[in-house]
Amino acid sequence: MSIAKPLSKNSLAEFLDRFENFKDSELISINVSNPLELTLSFKLQDKLRDFDWIALDLTFFGIKDAILPDDKRIKAIDLSEGVSILEHNGHFAFSLSECDSIECIQNTHSYIISKSIKTTEKSL
Repeated sequence: MSIAKPLSKNSLAEFLDRFENFKDSELISINVSNPLELTLSFKLQDKLRDFDWIALDLTFFGIKDAILPDDKRIKAIDLSEGVSILEHNGHFAFSLSECDSIECIQNTHSYIISKSIKTTEKSL
């Protein structure tokens, strides 16, 4: 059984480095539990496992704002540049694009602003 671990402002850089900012990963699914909670599931490589492929869920809690891709477009999303996760004013800002500011994230085609994020790793 996999354990969900909270992502913190202090662990964010190490987390993104471990998964190389999700470059060349694959977005598998989007599961909206309720208006304030959703999970993105990825398939990606893990530096700590000699770049073996794993499944990773990012669960967003306390969603303040979000624009999500249509389910039919998930497989067509190009993640060759990776994703972005920033901490801004006590919230996490996530984008399916490479960004270095909250303004950039909010101008992308898909983003999530949430109070917290938990990660769950799974073997493939």
